[in-house]
Amino acid sequence: MESIPEPVFEEPGQRDLYREVLALPEKYRTVLGIYYYEELSTKEIAALLNIRQTAVTTRLARGRELLKQRLTEVWNDE
Repeated sequence: MESIPEPVFEEPGQRDLYREVLALPEKYRTVLGIYYYEELSTKEIAALLNIRQTAVTTRLARGRELLKQRLTEVWNDE
């Protein structure tokens, strides 16, 4: 995702969220990016990455939790 130009966002908060996603560890960043920005299903992501669908759902859940923690820290600092 780092090699892709940053998309244009309608709201400033969307840019901040996108940057926080990019700051996550690669295995979480990848599935979150594909799921939310490319809008593929967990089954399609599993086939694309050659991993089990349960691994995709686990990475999505863990990535969301990490993202939630990071955003909570950012919002509390402001």
